[in-house]
Order: sequence, then structure tokens, then C-alpha cells
Amino acid sequence: MTISVGIDIHKATLVAAHEGERATTFPNTAAGITRLIAHVGQPDCIVCEPSGGYERPLLAALHAAGLPVARVQPHRVRAFAVSAGHAAKTDPLDARVLARFGAVMAPRLLATPGPDAAGWQALSTRRAQLRELHAAEQHRAAQVTDPVVRTSLEAVLAVLATQLVTISAQLDARIDAHLAGAHRRALLTSVPGIGATTAQLLVAELPELGQLPAKELASLVGVAPIVHESGPRRQDAHIAGGRPRIRTGLWLPTMTAMRHNPVIRAVADRLRAAGKAHKVIVIACQHKLLTLLNAMIAHDELWAPRPLRP
Repeated sequence: MTISVGIDIHKATLVAAHEGERATTFPNTAAGITRLIAHVGQPDCIVCEPSGGYERPLLAALHAAGLPVARVQPHRVRAFAVSAGHAAKTDPLDARVLARFGAVMAPRLLATPGPDAAGWQALSTRRAQLRELHAAEQHRAAQVTDPVVRTSLEAVLAVLATQLVTISAQLDARIDAHLAGAHRRALLTSVPGIGATTAQLLVAELPELGQLPAKELASLVGVAPIVHESGPRRQDAHIAGGRPRIRTGLWLPTMTAMRHNPVIRAVADRLRAAGKAHKVIVIACQHKLLTLLNAMIAHDELWAPRPLRP
């Protein structure tokens, strides 16, 4: 029998419940997390949901304690709750539903991060934030005619550009200082289409690369087509969920690979010949590129063109 614990996470509190038991509330502080870890014991699975970053200290502490953790999307848990007849929604009930979800659904456990993974991801996240700010200021600058406002925008853009270079260099230096991270980056950049920035993104934000089956990884990233069929009704498959930053970060590298990577180019040519839409072709090529990268990391191999399956 699977022993599962659900934890409903908030800014100030953590509500934990073993399956079938009453929930207990702890403060979301270092001391509260320590008490919670002692309370949960050694379950087979601890289930929580993303909570705007408030879950990060808890996840770090649970991993440090060697406990198995699954972070599941709220819509999956809500659908599970409704199917089980739980229309109400309270913090203790949410914790119990999460525990039941873990016991019944056996969600995929998070990979245990390495000692430097949290720092890599923090820097990668900050770089993404700076890029978003830079793009927004560039858009405003293109629409402004007032010289004073334009001067202000240009000053901010200069600061953001400097910070982008600095953060990227710091992330590169941290990966360089870690033998496994530097080796993984070297494997990734050996692939036509994958540059240094994309390799940084994958090393920092996709630690599951090389550890999961190809289909599961594609679903995790959000490049696995979802089919909707019912009776005679047929809808086009589409992608959803996943990790948008990884998927977005792979878009331009995939476009490059469609021109310069012989394996990916062959996929694109075959789909064009079949009359597929451009977006469908790019997503299929993303899927194929991710599959190749996953196999390379899993087998610790540099890039080498391989024939496609007939």
C-alpha cells in the first residue's frame, strides 16, 4: 500500500495530511518546515502543487531530507477531486485530496536536484525576467516620440542589456565550475541548431533530460500532441501545458535545425511533402530534436547524424 502525504502550500502556512487522516497546519518558515518533515515521517510520496514560488523552500528541504516529492498541476488535482465527489474546496480538504491523488495516481517524482541546480535555475529565471523587461521596453521605445521619455527608455534598456550579459556570464561560470554541468552543455552544443544560450537553458531548467523516456519528456515540456476524438468527431491534435519557457526557448533553435541539422531537416521535408501546416512541422521537429537530445544525454554521446526509422 502506498503511503502518501499531501501538502497544500500558501505564503504563510503549510497544510499537511496523510491519506485518510486529519490535516495539520505548520507555518511556512524554516522552523515550520523542519516540524513538518518530522511529522510526515517516511512516506512513499509527498504531493504538492506549484504555488507561485512559495513551494521552493519546502521542496529544497524535502529533497535535502531524501524524501520523494511530486509536484502536480492544479487542474489535474481539481479534476481528480471533482471525480471523487469533492465539490468543496478548503485547505485541509485540498491536502487530503493531494494525499489521495498521490496514492491512486502515482505521479512522477521530481528529480533530486544537484547541489548547484537551484542556483542555475535561479539565474536562468532571472535572465528570462530581464529578457521580458527588455522586450517590453523596446516595444515602448518604438512607440514613443517624446524625447524625455525616449531618453528614459534608452537608459533603462542600456541597464537591462548590461544585466543580461552579466547574468548570462554568471550562469556560464557556474556551469563551468561544475564538471557534470559543463559536460552536459558540451554534449548539447555539439548538436547543429543548439547554441550556448539554449544549452544553458536546458542544463539549468530541464534536469530531467536524459532521465525520462522520450514520450514522458515530451509531455513534460509540452510538445506531445494531445488527441481529441469521440465517435465520428475528429479534432486536430494540439499541445498544452508543459514548461513554456523550455518550449519557447527551443522554437528558434528548432527553426535553425530544420535548415542545418540533417536529421531534423529530413523530418521537416517529409512533413512539408505531406502538406502539413508550418506550425505543425515546427512542433514535430521540436519533438524530434528533444528526443535526440534526451538520447544523447542518456547515453553520454556527442552528436552524430543517425538514420531515421523507416
